[in-house]
Amino acid sequence: MATLNATSRVFDTSAVVSAGLTSTRASAVRQQNVTVSLIVPLDTSPDQRSRSLYASQSSVDGAQLSRVQYADNGPVPADGNWGVGLTHDSRQSMTSVDANWARSTDRFDLDASARAGGQSRAAQVALRSGFVWTGGSLFSTRPVTGAFAMVSTGQKDVPVLFENRPAGRTNERGLLLVPGLVATGINRLRLDPASWPINWTSGEVEKEVVPPLGGGVLVSFRINAQAWPAQTFVKPLQPTGQLFPAGTLVVASVNGDRRETAIDREGQLWIGELIPATSFSIIYQGRLCEFSLQPSVTSGEVAAVRPDKCGEKA
Repeated sequence: MATLNATSRVFDTSAVVSAGLTSTRASAVRQQNVTVSLIVPLDTSPDQRSRSLYASQSSVDGAQLSRVQYADNGPVPADGNWGVGLTHDSRQSMTSVDANWARSTDRFDLDASARAGGQSRAAQVALRSGFVWTGGSLFSTRPVTGAFAMVSTGQKDVPVLFENRPAGRTNERGLLLVPGLVATGINRLRLDPASWPINWTSGEVEKEVVPPLGGGVLVSFRINAQAWPAQTFVKPLQPTGQLFPAGTLVVASVNGDRRETAIDREGQLWIGELIPATSFSIIYQGRLCEFSLQPSVTSGEVAAVRPDKCGEKA
């Protein structure tokens, strides 16, 4: 058997022309096959949609065979893709249409495909999901392959990214199961602070983990609203039990770095500007009051904080 192939681009376009010659000789078989094919990318859109046209003409010992195929493919929002194909094959004297659609979420994988050609009609839909019991909770998830991560943020409805692709949102307990991690390899999980409320802070928003084969790993991000301290807002109280007036200056120190904020109109203090300080002070009417921020088991409410001590009036 002898084979000769040649490939060339058409001018400066992305189209490709290929030609091949195959000669086969055996004791009782002699055959020559000549094939010429053309692949033409029609366009590539910014949204990653692509279209292409393929055409070929073959001559096998004088018998002519032709094939023309058109393909159109594109992405589906939220991690998926779709495709449509049209094929005409002179050997089978048949024209067929194929279509497929696939999408993945944090709870399932869904694939659908259909084909129509000649007297044949076929369609298939596949839904794959599963359940995992971990961390005292039952999670519905798409099939777990390789390894998984349990992401904990302390806040519900927090978007989580896996390798810069949306992996889902945390549940009521601030947890999200992320399947599909590469076992014994480096995997990057990240939070997107741009989508957070203005009063949220976190020391870390990205972590790299290496899970074991067939197992999982806990990835904890400490969002201050339910990590430490428990409340995002507190209400400092004067020695008399009254709230400080709006605009009262609040000062804290973190490794010698002075941080300042102020009491708002509700008498509240946003501690996000003071973290990771564990104490702060307020000077009001010539009196210095010092406060400590302690972790609390409650959340979702604004706690009143009494001063540890207050100095005499100046």
